[in-house]
Amino acid sequence: MTQTRLAQCPCGIRCRGYSFLTSRNFTNAYTYDAASNRTGFTDPESGSTTYSYDTLNRLTTLAPPSAFTTGSFGFSYDALSRRTQMTRPNSIATNYTYDNLSRLLTVLHQAGGSTIDGASYTVDSTGNRTAKTDQLAAVTSNYTYDAIYQLLSATQGGSTSESYTYDPVGNRTASLGVSSYTTNASNELTATSNASYTYDSNGNTLTKTVGSDTTSYTWDFENRLTSVTLPGSGGTVSFKYDPFGRRIYKSPSGGTSIFAYDGASLVEETNGAGAVAARYAQGASIDEPLAMLRSSSTSYYNADGLGSVTSLANATGTLVQTYTFDSFGKLTASAGSLTNPFQYTGRESDPETGLYSYRARYYDTSIGRFLSEDPTQLRGGINFYAYVKNGPVDFVDPWGLQCKQVTPWHAIPRWSNPNGRKPYTTIEDGFFFNFQGWDFMNSLLIDCDCTWASTHTRIRKFYREDIKEEAWFECPTCNGQTQREYRTRDKIRVREEDSAGQQFMPPVIKHTPGKLVQIGPDGGTDPNRTNVNCLCSPPTP
Repeated sequence: MTQTRLAQCPCGIRCRGYSFLTSRNFTNAYTYDAASNRTGFTDPESGSTTYSYDTLNRLTTLAPPSAFTTGSFGFSYDALSRRTQMTRPNSIATNYTYDNLSRLLTVLHQAGGSTIDGASYTVDSTGNRTAKTDQLAAVTSNYTYDAIYQLLSATQGGSTSESYTYDPVGNRTASLGVSSYTTNASNELTATSNASYTYDSNGNTLTKTVGSDTTSYTWDFENRLTSVTLPGSGGTVSFKYDPFGRRIYKSPSGGTSIFAYDGASLVEETNGAGAVAARYAQGASIDEPLAMLRSSSTSYYNADGLGSVTSLANATGTLVQTYTFDSFGKLTASAGSLTNPFQYTGRESDPETGLYSYRARYYDTSIGRFLSEDPTQLRGGINFYAYVKNGPVDFVDPWGLQCKQVTPWHAIPRWSNPNGRKPYTTIEDGFFFNFQGWDFMNSLLIDCDCTWASTHTRIRKFYREDIKEEAWFECPTCNGQTQREYRTRDKIRVREEDSAGQQFMPPVIKHTPGKLVQIGPDGGTDPNRTNVNCLCSPPTP
């Protein structure tokens, strides 16, 4: 049985979280400063991570628990608040450069003045990356796109390493080495020149057959993958989830893993007996692992501009594990024997199944598609299975719900709220994931928080602290009405404040459980006020 509890401080910010599992109970604790910046995080092993900020509320130091290291990570920024450097306890420094539109051009991991890993990019006028130089392999890949920016090819030197064609709705029809892909009217992939597939009535993949070998997939009523039965003597891999949809249990034939989280970020892995197998230090961005403690040894992550982990280094700064991926995430080369879950786009790889966990869904790099439909349906595009609209060089999808341009958190200028609250950013992360299918939510208060970001820009944010910390959303405008669609199962309440600070309730929006609803704030906005406060407090189990 799994139970999860969240405790809130008087100010409404999450201060403690509990997970009660069959073989282990986990507790996290949090502290904050007066500006609501997180200053401390205590993990399930009572390890303390501390955070420091500058006067603009930008993270400057992150000190992981002493079991990892005695040092800390440091962060530097330019005048536009773009991260320019990250330092590590193992003396590897990562340096970033940007063009005048804040698009990332280089991310170089350097030690002793030498570049040991990293990537540099060429970007066209539309923002698509047309070339990437892998600093570790010393190889440059050049990319071409069609008229709607789907990736067509990747070439290295005079050789084509990848090529793709698509139908009008984004289904892959051919690729290098696979002569054909067949899809039905529901955009379900039914066959390739190498394999065949079947589906259930909800669009979830049921079987994959290659020759005489069949892999079977089982799903629960919320369309979450619960098991994968591998062909031959491969056995069955089982999965379980907590009330927030986070995967907390994986049981392959080699042993059980139980996972603990800080929000959406994995921080600890234990075995079936409750003994710690690995601990992770996570950065401020989603899918930004910084360090891993496994078998009493600390390894430090290095990533490219997509967030894909390209190498890990030990405490002395020596690379002990490297990875090379094709554009859609297929592993093409690796060196080292380190056990590490975080690989392509910083997501968790399941070597037992060959799949990646993208939180809401699972992704198969061999076909460049998700195994199940997008829970947000048309919100993520007309093709419910396509991965990042076939633009994997330029987009990521950390939640398995909606792709976003690869603009790192640290590359987006941030402005301080005039009232001294947390700085604003326009990153769009996982809001739909948080609001779909939670049966215990009897009511929900949606934030509608506006302020002047600069003299020319207003930014609207939606804030969900107790489910996913810092899930910020950019709306089209703060001037007048704005409508957004959300999927939930229960009633929705919208609370606002007028310019005098008086709260009022716009009309309650009623809907059929499980359907999309639209929320349209019907009050004016004051650029110097916080107009709405959003909290969701689930009942105690």
